[in-house]
Amino acid sequence: MKNKKILGIAALAAVTAVGGSFAYFQQTMVADNPFNTGSYGTTLQESFNPADGENWQPGATVSKEVKVVNTGNQPVIVRAKFDETWTRKGEDTPFKSISAADAATADGESSKKITNVYQAPTTADEDDGSTNGLTENDDTVVRKNLGTSSKWILGADGWYYYISEVQPAGETGSETDLLLESVTLASDLDLGAATTRYTYSVNGLDPIEVPDDFVVDGKVDLKALSTRLGLSKGDKLTTDVKVGTENGTGYSNADYVLTVTTQTVQATADAVQDAFKDGDTAWVMPDELKGFVEWSFVEQ
Repeated sequence: MKNKKILGIAALAAVTAVGGSFAYFQQTMVADNPFNTGSYGTTLQESFNPADGENWQPGATVSKEVKVVNTGNQPVIVRAKFDETWTRKGEDTPFKSISAADAATADGESSKKITNVYQAPTTADEDDGSTNGLTENDDTVVRKNLGTSSKWILGADGWYYYISEVQPAGETGSETDLLLESVTLASDLDLGAATTRYTYSVNGLDPIEVPDDFVVDGKVDLKALSTRLGLSKGDKLTTDVKVGTENGTGYSNADYVLTVTTQTVQATADAVQDAFKDGDTAWVMPDELKGFVEWSFVEQ
C-alpha cells in the first residue's frame, strides 16, 4: 500500500515596473492536508479459572479458551505461539522449558516439541519413559486441545498463523476463532519411579541396607536377620523404611506455566514483513501457509 502525498500550492509572485520604481505583488496560498491515523488495538481474550489448575491430576483436562479480538478500526493480521515451563515448588529456576520453535524429540503428531506429547525412555528397549523420573529428553506432557477452526495454521517457525484478516471492531470477523480450547495433562505422567530402601541398625550404630533376602512382602524378617547377624538377647535391632524416587522425581511437586504470546500487525505487506521478521532476516511465508493464505496483499 503506497502513501499518497498531496502537495499544497506554494507562493505565486508577479513583478511589474511602475513609474520607474520597483514594486511587486505577492500572493501566498496554503493548503492544509489533514491525515488521521487509524486506531489499532487488539486484546488476547482468555477464559481460564486458575483454581481449575490447582492440584492438577494426570489425565485431567482444564478449560482454557484463547482467541484474539480486534478492538481498533483497522483490519489486522494475527499470529500466536505457546511456550511452557516446569518449576519445582520452592525453586526459581525451571527444570524443564519448551519453546515454540523447539523441534520434537520423537516423531509424533507434530514436528514441534510443544505440541508433541512424548516421554522419552531411559534406554532404547523400554516401552516408555513414564516411570523413569527423567524429564530432559521429553517433549511436552501437556496436550494442547486446539480449536476446530481451519484458519489457524502451524508454521515451521512454531507460530500459529490466522489465515484471514481480523476485521475492525463491530464488524463481522472482528475476532479470531478459538486457538485453544483446553489442556490435558498426560494420563501416564512421569512422577518418578518409586523405590523403597530398607535399613537396619544394631545398638544405635549407623544404618546398613537390609539384604533383599530378608525382605518378605514389604517387611523385614527381623528373626532371620537377627540370626544371620548373630545378635544376642541384649542387642537392639531397629529397622527403617524410606520411600523415594529413582534417578529423578519426574513432574511431581512442580508448577506448570503455559505462556501464550500473540502478535498483531496492521494488514499491509510492509507491516507484516517488518513485524514478523527475525532480527534482520526478512519474513518468509512458511510453506504450510501457501495455498491457504487469504491475505490479499501477500505474494505466494
